[in-house]
Amino acid sequence: MEKFAIHIDSDSYIEENGKVDDFGKIYIQLNDYDFPDKNWTDFGRTIVGWWMQAFRKLLNKEETKVECDFMDGSYRFNVTALDSKIWKFEFIKEKADGEEIWQEGEVDADQATEVLLETVDKIVQLYEKEGNTKAVSNYTEYKKKFIFDWKNFK
Repeated sequence: MEKFAIHIDSDSYIEENGKVDDFGKIYIQLNDYDFPDKNWTDFGRTIVGWWMQAFRKLLNKEETKVECDFMDGSYRFNVTALDSKIWKFEFIKEKADGEEIWQEGEVDADQATEVLLETVDKIVQLYEKEGNTKAVSNYTEYKKKFIFDWKNFK
């Protein structure tokens, strides 16, 4: 079983004037493989929300395979629920003439879900720092539904 991680550098989302930006360092790790790369920057506050929606489709069994896009570049990772315990991850570079799978592996579904929830907490902290109570409330409500689906998935 592979180890899944989402690395988000919260400090990289804070501008010099203290304002919180949507753009900063974020990348995925599968064991020692970094995707798209260790220095990747993207619109983390947006894409983590997308990823949460995608994972929720797996958890509530609406889908058995989802795509998790990055906003910048032509990168995504697919997640396929092999069963209620194991998810297959594929890290993909999209190209004009198709796509390439750069890396793949099987991950414990609970471990992947916990990692995503920890990342969501970091995103919520950024919204709190910004004083965006509406975004904090929206993420908190969606997270409750997400956790409900996760508990029923097991």
